[in-house]
Amino acid sequence: MTSSLLSILPVVDDVLFDFAQSDSFWANLETAFGTSYDVVKATELRQQWKSRNFSQLPPIEVLSDEVLGTANGAYSSSKNKIYLSASFLNTASSASIINVILEEIGHYVDAQINQVDSAGDEGAIFAELVQGNSLDVATLDALRGENDQTTIIINGESIQVEQADFTGTPGNDNITGTSGDDNISGLDGNDTLSGLGGKR
Repeated sequence: MTSSLLSILPVVDDVLFDFAQSDSFWANLETAFGTSYDVVKATELRQQWKSRNFSQLPPIEVLSDEVLGTANGAYSSSKNKIYLSASFLNTASSASIINVILEEIGHYVDAQINQVDSAGDEGAIFAELVQGNSLDVATLDALRGENDQTTIIINGESIQVEQADFTGTPGNDNITGTSGDDNISGLDGNDTLSGLGGKR
């Protein structure tokens, strides 16, 4: 694990702890994951997080851009593992890294409590809600219409993942894409978006 992650993971744990304690826990879970989720499994997760037990969270593996492409992070339900881009970790702000980890944890939660993947990018919705950010209807609709599924190759094995692209926060962001084809969403705030090359 990289040194940058060692300082960030306790902050992620704090966010999940605060979320588990919040009165809006169930309403936010419904917003992110729909109404058909397994309440028993969701209650177990909430109790674990309230007890600061995060041992059930998937391990994190850092991958090169050659593997992850333009994604900052990804989650594989078949491997139950979070993948993060090495270059993203080296260049992104702590807030951006925390946001991507929370997004991938959102994909993990969805895989635990729902039998079918929630529509759109439920991880991005989860990441915003657990940090206390509100999402307007237009932003929710855009995220629910997003296809975040892709396949990556690790050691010759094809692995289906849900990925985190370039998505901003409700605050002021400076988001720079890659020379490939990027999907950049600034959300709210006074954002500076730079797509570089490729199609957007």
